[in-house]
Amino acid sequence: MCYTTEYHSPIGIIYLISDGTSLIGLQFKDACEADHTLEYCRQGLSVFDETRKWLDIYFSGNVPAFTPPLSMNGTAFQKEVWSSLL
Repeated sequence: MCYTTEYHSPIGIIYLISDGTSLIGLQFKDACEADHTLEYCRQGLSVFDETRKWLDIYFSGNVPAFTPPLSMNGTAFQKEVWSSLL
């Protein structure tokens, strides 16, 4: 099951998506509305609190000193790119 909540950023609404323990995605509101296959349950989770804190620091112009728990599911190529980005 996936869980989601909204984050109101300076660049628009971002949906935070979690598997219940880790962050598995971020999507801008317009992208979610275009994808009618998304059916998520809204629920408060500690990973959402950590992600909001991270985004608040980021959008304030600072570099967060931590990373919320991430679960990166994808192809081998995607995982290699994400590893390089981290």
